[in-house]
Amino acid sequence: MEKEPPPGWTALILVAVIFAAPGQPLSGSPPHPSKPVVIPVQDPRAHLTPEHLSQLRFKPTVGLVQLSEGHEAHFNCSIDIPNERLEPTIIWVKDGQDLAGNTLMAIKDLQMSTNGVTTHLSEISISRVQLTDAGEYRCRLAIGPRLVESQPIILEVEEDQNVTRGAPFTLTCEAVGSPGPIKIRWLRDGLPSNVSYDSPSSLLVSGELDDQLIT
Repeated sequence: MEKEPPPGWTALILVAVIFAAPGQPLSGSPPHPSKPVVIPVQDPRAHLTPEHLSQLRFKPTVGLVQLSEGHEAHFNCSIDIPNERLEPTIIWVKDGQDLAGNTLMAIKDLQMSTNGVTTHLSEISISRVQLTDAGEYRCRLAIGPRLVESQPIILEVEEDQNVTRGAPFTLTCEAVGSPGPIKIRWLRDGLPSNVSYDSPSSLLVSGELDDQLIT
């Protein structure tokens, strides 16, 4: 008959297994130290409250720009953001199309912060406007779920026209600013007229006058 192992031997084996299992993997490889879990946390100060988001508006600017071919065009849009930590980007669109890749137009962005409010201004310049530049321009700004869009700026480009000597013609000027109302004063050869007019203003020039510089 086979002899049964003494009870003490079995107890020793069980004890060895119990103490070996928690300390070391069964494969025999050394334990790896656990790595800390990094959870990205967004700075709440870099966000706007729903109330601030609902109040975002582009400032009023010129609504109509009328130029002849070959002239230089400048117009801009601006908006106040009540958070200096936000750095949104203003995007220009023409007739609904993004102008970011347009190499014929220069876009310049400026920022100025005062008392926790940052004014973002974007200006678009066209050195020599063509008939194809005419259209509706807008600024867009995306902050979180809100898309802010400016009022349209209409660029009208007219072909150069010859005026018959002695025939009357009309000049038009429009300006927009804050605070209003905006007044326009015409100058002839650098001398201002005695009367100012609300914007927009039109001036009928008699063709019977001698050569003059009117601004």
